[in-house]
Amino acid sequence: MVRNEDDRAQALRDMGAEVVVGNLLDLDSMHEVIDGCETMYFGMSVSADYLAATVNTAAVAKNGISGNRARLASRPSRVGR
Repeated sequence: MVRNEDDRAQALRDMGAEVVVGNLLDLDSMHEVIDGCETMYFGMSVSADYLAATVNTAAVAKNGISGNRARLASRPSRVGR
């Protein structure tokens, strides 16, 4: 999932990824893009700025991914990055 359709999204498609556009801070958007998803991997560093996005993703994945095939990975972000 990408927030904007741009060259980075196309680069992911060129590598074989299925890319959808959504917003991690908008639950309606998250439900739309995860609808029908069978597997999801979410990797984002942990910080105050990303906490809401991580919580939203976990909540939507818990209710929207069939067969419990969602994996969320996170690590603390580095100060100054």
